[in-house]
Amino acid sequence: MQVQILFKIGILFLFTSLQANYCIQVMSTPINNKRTIIKKASNTIYQPFKLVRVEQRGNFLVFRIGNYINYQTAKTDLLKIKTLSRSAYIRKCDYIKEKTLYLQEKSTNTTPLKNSKLEKVKKSFQTNKSNKFGIDESLLP
Repeated sequence: MQVQILFKIGILFLFTSLQANYCIQVMSTPINNKRTIIKKASNTIYQPFKLVRVEQRGNFLVFRIGNYINYQTAKTDLLKIKTLSRSAYIRKCDYIKEKTLYLQEKSTNTTPLKNSKLEKVKKSFQTNKSNKFGIDESLLP
């Protein structure tokens, strides 16, 4: 029974990673450099972009921009951001507000994807207590 549930959890995470949107990662740093990364993210040169944020991911802080539906949309902004930060790159990621330490939502360029599949899965983890892991099994493939 436990193996079967763990297998379903694995499939769930694979499914959500395939459904992830794209963002532009400007930098990452160990968690103890919080002041430095927030100072960089709050710089006014990034104001033209939407969802400029610093998120905590494990023992690291990441400075990311946007929540793009596809790679091409992200690439348009990446070309502009590369003039500000050469090491910026596009990656798959979902915007999860609860992991955000700094957020500047203003912009003119991008549109966040609302009600993504990841948000639905996340809600099922928080609200459904019908099984040991709190997973709404109707969301599993």
